[in-house]
This record gives sequence, structure tokens and C-alpha cells, in this order.
Amino acid sequence: MVRDNFEKKGFQDVDVHLRTLKNINTGHASITVDESGENKIIFANFAITKEMVNESLKLATQSCKVFVTQLEIVPELAHYGMKKAQAAGLTTLFNPAPAVPLKELPKDMLKSVDIIIPNETEAEVLTGCTIKNAVDAGLAVSKLREAGAKNVIITLGSEGCVYGYANTVRRIKPQRKVEKVVDTTGAGDCFVGTLAYFLSCGYSIVESIHFANDIA
Repeated sequence: MVRDNFEKKGFQDVDVHLRTLKNINTGHASITVDESGENKIIFANFAITKEMVNESLKLATQSCKVFVTQLEIVPELAHYGMKKAQAAGLTTLFNPAPAVPLKELPKDMLKSVDIIIPNETEAEVLTGCTIKNAVDAGLAVSKLREAGAKNVIITLGSEGCVYGYANTVRRIKPQRKVEKVVDTTGAGDCFVGTLAYFLSCGYSIVESIHFANDIA
């Protein structure tokens, strides 16, 4: 269905590499949405292998600038992909969802992360911090940087995000407000995808965050 959609829409300038797997279960997501439009997602995907990562990276390094992964595959495989991508000169983006505590991730995994992008709930799980506001998020940023991540972006829904790098933590708010929220499903993915796109176009992290905030 995804492949057919790309072909029907005629994305001539997009290089689409899709692998079709037969007789095997890939990802399955269960999504619930409450009255305020907030969602919870349960997801699992164990069909990805190291061989698939190697093949995709071989293709990606010919034309791509950004590598994106998450925890819908086993953490060891995500770590492997980021190490290979960094070695090839790609910028690595890590969306740690569904989140697990830092101690359950492979040792030194975050040292392979150029930009980690959890939401506030995922940041709480990773760091053990309670996040009620931007100040709390700043403390979680420090913990994630101490674990090895070079840049940390904690998304805060309609409140934008907190961005931490070097010894600096910045609050970046959306430049426009959505008046009526119906369903937030996909907002985080939209943020990560937009960030990756504008980074690949040569925009700075801060510039890319502004685009990601508004589009998400």
C-alpha cells in the first residue's frame, strides 16, 4: 500500500527504497487517543536484521546526509546502525521510542547519537526525571548529554521543545498555535522527519527546530 501510494502520487524527486518482506510480521501499532487529543502507542518490530541495515546504509551513503532510527527495533541494532552511519559521515538522529531506562540501552549507545529527540514522557523514562515544565526538561537534557548525546531536543507538545548542546539549554516555542487539537498521533514523527529534512538541506539545528515545531 505504501509503495503504491508513492507511485500514484508521483514523487519524482524522492528516492524511495522499500523492502517487502513475505511470511513475516513487521511492525504492529496499537494507538489510543483521549478526549484532549493526546495519544499512547504500543509498537513492536523485530523483522529488521543487521544485513538489512548494512544494505540500506550502503545505498544511503551514496546520497543521504542524515540517518534516523528509533527503538521500534532492538536497541543493539539501532546502535549498530548509528555507529556505521557516523563512520560514513552521516548525522545521526535518534528518536528513543518506545523508551527504556538508559541503563537498559547498550553501553555507550548515546555516544553514537548526534541528536536525540525524546518527548517529555520518553525523557522521563530514559533519565528518571519528572518533567512538569521546561526547567525539569533542562535537567533531563543534562543527564542525556552526560550519557553521551551531543545534542538533545526534548519535545513538549504544544509548548515547543527544549534544546540542549555544549553547556547551553534553550527553550524554543512554536511560532504559531493550533487552536483546536483533534489528534496528536504522528506529531512526534512529523517533528523528527521535518528536522531531518531541513538538516539535510543545510539548515542549522535551531533553524530546523523552528520548522519542525511549526509543521508538527
